[in-house]
Amino acid sequence: MALWGLLRASAKKCCCALRVLLRIVPVLTSPSLDVGGGVRHLVMIQSTNIGSRKESDMPGSGTTRKSLYSTVTTILLAVCLAYIGGDWLLAPGRPQLTEVVLRVPISNDASIYGVKDDRGGATVPFSYRYYVYRNLAADSEILSALEDAGPFLVTRDASAKVNVQGRSITVSVSGTVSDYHSNTVYRHANGSDYTAVSVFLNSRPEG
Repeated sequence: MALWGLLRASAKKCCCALRVLLRIVPVLTSPSLDVGGGVRHLVMIQSTNIGSRKESDMPGSGTTRKSLYSTVTTILLAVCLAYIGGDWLLAPGRPQLTEVVLRVPISNDASIYGVKDDRGGATVPFSYRYYVYRNLAADSEILSALEDAGPFLVTRDASAKVNVQGRSITVSVSGTVSDYHSNTVYRHANGSDYTAVSVFLNSRPEG
């Protein structure tokens, strides 16, 4: 699913950032100071009752370092989880494709499909998604296959006009365009060959 792919990509990014930061934290919390190529340990001198002196670790001792390391790690994990959760909440849901409104062949094995995305409902206008995809016979098969495909155009126009010239297509629409890609590819029925298609868009205000 597209949503599962988004979550996996977000988690991968967070894990990479976490690994880098976890390598930096021990260095930042080290009690040693590099001076002139040598290492000088920072210590605090305390007086004893008998007038002698002894060395004790400053804040930054083993216990303190472990505590700071754990705190920073917990914070980083919380940030990663928040990032993944935000991506999941803000990401658009899967399209609800309910109707094929356009089908224009561009070759012997592929067509341009325009389909209605029914997520709008009563308060938001419907959108229409346009794809280049291999030839499919039944509308139900088209709607099912395109749920996981990437459209080259998303618009409010249900009546886009298409002009096909070889591997180039020109699409004319009116009204809002929310997504457009000037190049797209489709996979052939054999599952291994791909063909690239150039897309030119003519858009004008609705009216």
